[in-house]
Amino acid sequence: MKKSMLLIGLMVVGNSWAMTNFPVGNYHGKGYGIEQNGQESHYLVEARVGENKIESTYHFINGGTQKFTLAANFGKHGHFDVLSGSKKIGAGYCMSIWCHYTLKMGKNTVEETVTFFQNHLYRLGQKKINGKLISWEEDLEQE
Repeated sequence: MKKSMLLIGLMVVGNSWAMTNFPVGNYHGKGYGIEQNGQESHYLVEARVGENKIESTYHFINGGTQKFTLAANFGKHGHFDVLSGSKKIGAGYCMSIWCHYTLKMGKNTVEETVTFFQNHLYRLGQKKINGKLISWEEDLEQE
């Protein structure tokens, strides 16, 4: 009986830890990527975080710039759909400081974990583009 009550208590507390929107703020920092063949890339990244989206701009050492927006439609208990316009292209979830999502664009897939901790935004992810795996990690500080 005591174990059951403890488990129920932990489940109730656990539900209260789920984020139902992203913490709003602006961040900037560095990223590092590596392909399966060992080719590395370093870049600068800026992220504007709104309650339901993360807009990122990547500045690569070779001079290229790329933008990506993660748009989320949050439901209950931290679960969300990843949207492209009004079309669902993936799903994710958030708990106390972590969010994780997976999305698919055609044959390409992306999965990423985002952590909001002590005025930092950390990201760890992997994408498969045209059969090629690329992994990355980022450390951004809140402005």
